[in-house]
Amino acid sequence: MTRTDPHLGRSGTSMTIVEFLNARLDEEQAVARKARPGPWHADGEGAKVLDGAGSPVVEAGGSPDTARHIARHHPERVLREVALRRRMIQEIDEYTRFSGKRLDGELARQVLGALAGAYSDHPDHRAEWTV
Repeated sequence: MTRTDPHLGRSGTSMTIVEFLNARLDEEQAVARKARPGPWHADGEGAKVLDGAGSPVVEAGGSPDTARHIARHHPERVLREVALRRRMIQEIDEYTRFSGKRLDGELARQVLGALAGAYSDHPDHRAEWTV
């Protein structure tokens, strides 16, 4: 897909950093809700990731480190992280509105930019957002 304006999202409309972050969080939340519930854990050999009932979630290719990494990012953890990031964004937005400071104030820019940096590989990400 070719975009002529780097400030436009896939919908063709201008996208703010807050809209971008909320859209990414919506995506993460939707995927986590569809996944098998956690918490997950790596089996003793590190070949599989198992759910709470001991059923395999995914093969980890025999790599204990990969299995532990996948298990740590089970759906409940992802949902907690999404909720935390949403709260951070909301707090910044409320502060900037209450204080009368612009959303692109230095602290807000740094925090939101740091959050956006995690999604730098997304086609709607704008390089100027990331600190």
